[in-house]
Parts: sequence; structure tokens; C-alpha cells
Amino acid sequence: MAGAVGSLQAHAAVKHRSGRNFGNLLLFGGTFSAAMGLDDLFMLHESIATFGIPEIVVLVPHALLLTTMCYQAWLLRSATPWLLLASCVGAFGLSMAIDVYPVDFGGQVFIEESFKLLGIMFLTAYLVMTSQKALRV
Repeated sequence: MAGAVGSLQAHAAVKHRSGRNFGNLLLFGGTFSAAMGLDDLFMLHESIATFGIPEIVVLVPHALLLTTMCYQAWLLRSATPWLLLASCVGAFGLSMAIDVYPVDFGGQVFIEESFKLLGIMFLTAYLVMTSQKALRV
């Protein structure tokens, strides 16, 4: 949620500035981070499965927000710490792959949550650094 607050606040501060347009990147990044935080807080994609809805259906909006954020970041690739974003996407991808893996194995939850926490760390660092740069420009 720290990344969401930082990037949404920076979005509000820079949305009417001219020059490099960080506004859309900060908006989609903050929205993605907030959606992920609220999903984890209320355990939405886990609890939806109890109603018979596949977990992957709930994760599609997350994937769409992440894709949109990555597209906006690609437009500003020379102005952002893209390696942090690439690491974030990789960690979230591995977490999701392990989560939807059809066979349970020992340590599966630990490995999945570890990759998710790593993705959260990289995402927060990316959003905070990008927000700081957007405020400076």
C-alpha cells in the first residue's frame, strides 16, 4: 500500500505538468498496487474460489492493470528504473505460476508467498523511485 499511496499522491501532484508525462504510469501503478493490497488484505481471490469461481478469473484484472502499467513504463523506459519493474513482473509471474500449478507439493505456499513478497518489494521500490523522479522533473 505504501507504493500505491506514494504513486497516487505523485500522480495528483504532476498530472497537469508539461514535459515527460509520468501521470498515467503513476496512476496505473498506484491502482495496481492498491488492488493487490486490498486483494491480500481481504483475501479476495482465495475466498472467491469457495463460490466455485476459478481463482484465475479474479486475477485477470490484476494482470490487465499490470500490463497497462508496463506499457506506460515502456513509453518512459529511459526515465524509470525498468530493471526493478522487470524483477517485479518476474516475481509476480512465478508466484502466480506456482499458485495455479495443479499439483500440491511441500513448501508450495512458502515458495509462492516468497515470490509474491519479492514482487511487492520490487513494485514498491519501483513506484517510490519513479514517483520521486516525476516530482523532480
